[in-house]
Amino acid sequence: MNAPSERVQEPIEGEARFSLIWLHGLGATADDFDGLGEHFQCPGLRVIALQAPTLSLTLFEGQSVPAWFDIQPQEDGTIISDPEGLEQTAARIFETILQQREAGIESFVIGGYSQGGAMALYAALNCPTPLAGAVCLSGYLPQADSLLKVAAKPIPRIPLFLAHGNQDEVVAAKFGAFSRDQLMELGYPVQWYSEDFGHQVTAEELQQLGTFLRRTFGVGVSGN
Repeated sequence: MNAPSERVQEPIEGEARFSLIWLHGLGATADDFDGLGEHFQCPGLRVIALQAPTLSLTLFEGQSVPAWFDIQPQEDGTIISDPEGLEQTAARIFETILQQREAGIESFVIGGYSQGGAMALYAALNCPTPLAGAVCLSGYLPQADSLLKVAAKPIPRIPLFLAHGNQDEVVAAKFGAFSRDQLMELGYPVQWYSEDFGHQVTAEELQQLGTFLRRTFGVGVSGN
C-alpha cells in the first residue's frame, strides 16, 4: 500500500493563515514529523508534511527508499543530486503552494530536514511565486553551482533559517556551513544555529525555528 502523499497538521491556535511545507529526510516518512507544528507556538500555522516517493537510489546500489531525488556518486568522490528529481519535487511543492493559496493561505515557508532540507533550499531559490522564507535543518545546498546562478538574479532575498549539529555523522557540518556562507554572500539574511549534536532534530533547534517562523509570519504569542 502506498503511503499518504501528505500529512496536514492544522493550527494549534486560530484559523489557518500561514503554511509551512515540510520535507522529511532520506529513507524516512512524513509521519516522522507528526505534531511538528506543536513546537512552534505559531498561531494560524498549518504544517503540510509531504511524503517522498520511493526511488531506486544510486547511492544505495539501487535499493528503493523514500527520497526526494536520486543521489549519484561520481568517480572523483563527489556526488550529484539528480536534476530531474529536483525539478519534479520542486514542481510538486509549487503545486501544493498554489492549492493552498487558492484555499486562502496568505504566506508560505518551505522547510525540511537532511535531504528534505536540501530540497527545501532548491525549491525556495527556484520558486516562481513569493515566499516568506525557507528552512534547512542538517542539510545542504544541492547543485550549488547552478543554484547560485539562479540566486544571483535580482529577486527578493527571503529570510533563511539554517541549523546543523557540529557532530553530524551523516551530513558533515562543513556542508551546512558552506551553504550558509554561499547564501549570505549573495545577500540572503541567514539565521544560523549550531551546537554539539549529531544528525538529529533537537528541542532547542525547534525552539529557535519557532521564533524564526513567528517573526517571519509576523505573529506573536501572548506572554512573549
